Amino acid sequence: MSTHIVYVTITDETYDYFGKNNLDRADLAKLNNALSDLGVEGVAYDIIFARPSNPESDRLFKESIKHLGNVYLPVGFECSDKKRPFKWEEGSAYDRFRSEYLKNPIEEGNSTPFYATRALMQADAFIEGAYNTGHISVFSDPDGVYRHAVMLIKVGDQYMPTLTLAMFLDYARISFEEVVVEWGDKITIPAVKGSFLDDDVVIPIDENGRVFIPFAQKWNQGFKKMGAHSLIEYIKDENLRGNVTEFFEGSFVFIGDVAVGTSD
Repeated sequence: MSTHIVYVTITDETYDYFGKNNLDRADLAKLNNALSDLGVEGVAYDIIFARPSNPESDRLFKESIKHLGNVYLPVGFECSDKKRPFKWEEGSAYDRFRSEYLKNPIEEGNSTPFYATRALMQADAFIEGAYNTGHISVFSDPDGVYRHAVMLIKVGDQYMPTLTLAMFLDYARISFEEVVVEWGDKITIPAVKGSFLDDDVVIPIDENGRVFIPFAQKWNQGFKKMGAHSLIEYIKDENLRGNVTEFFEGSFVFIGDVAVGTSD
């Protein structure tokens, strides 16, 4: 288990703390601002903010993303296992997606990837402030269980890595274009000169670019976690700030909404 991964969870208690039944982006701005002083390596939202909300809340959230500086905001894909064209739409999110985020790794063998046909994209204002992105699309096995992660999805003639792979490559200082994909065998992340890797990292994949995830423990018994409302409260207390910093410093933080009792 990696000690450098922390889940920040938005729970029923979080909604109670803010006294709301929807996810107000002004409250998420408070969360981002709390994380900004803790020396985290990167922050990834498992949430797609696709549409505008209250203008002031959106403004505060956008500013907090820029201030934090290392926020990853994902995209979601509708996919096909057959080659299909991608539906492009207007907006700066799509412009940045096309010009910065899509790249080609080194490929070997016959490629049989999943093809994105359309995207659920972050709102323009938010993706402009994000550090990077990746996809969070998942597909269940035939029995309905999720045992695999799709490491890369094809968009037109280029690829988008999964969010976690994008974060790891940035951390290791390796370009996606240096990655070697041997379809039906493995993905090799090379320990190139100037990177932070001592040895190549090898990820076994199937013919569709999926990796098997050997879940060793139940979700709530795995990585370190803290409720979003708890973090905001702890950071206010100078006596607890040192402990909170030690908990988060150097970590990759994943933020997700796991509440079950809200009305929206």
